Amino acid sequence: MGMGVSRRCLGFVLGVVSVFAGARDAESQVTYTYTGKDFTSAFGGPYSTSDFISASVTFTSSLPDNLDLTNESSSIISWSITDQNVVFDSADDTLNTAEFGTNANGVIDEWYFATENSAQDQLATVNENGSVDDVSFMDVTGQFDGNNVYSQGGIIINDPGNWALSTPEPSTVVMALLGGATLLIRWREQA
Repeated sequence: MGMGVSRRCLGFVLGVVSVFAGARDAESQVTYTYTGKDFTSAFGGPYSTSDFISASVTFTSSLPDNLDLTNESSSIISWSITDQNVVFDSADDTLNTAEFGTNANGVIDEWYFATENSAQDQLATVNENGSVDDVSFMDVTGQFDGNNVYSQGGIIINDPGNWALSTPEPSTVVMALLGGATLLIRWREQA
């Protein structure tokens, strides 16, 4: 009988730890997603005015309320951005700028998020100091006045999209469910 109580107690403790571990992960890593509006101008290649910029950025924790536009690159765990034709991500591409600001509710309301791949193609979304742009510039063809010239891409000006908190990572949900299931099984064994 003593061994049965110890196993039940151990099962209960493991279940509680699993639930708290899943909750801690959910609180510590926060993913924000950006959905831009359709490009107003598109040129070359597969680009059209139905394309748009979207992005996902996972931070080590939530951005604080009333954050002035600040470089947050050191708190980013992973990121990806797409114009619906190509995808840049933290595994293969370069994050040039990652500045974010929030309102009183912690919602991102200012940003400058710019990325680049090894071919110098660029995907960016900006809403700071009166500059509002979502841009996709692909296939460098040369230079003009020290700036790259691109043969395809898309752009929208003065019409920003929105950032939102996304749902927890699937692994966090699975961990919480496993913890709950363990608690239920151990409780039923006691009965």
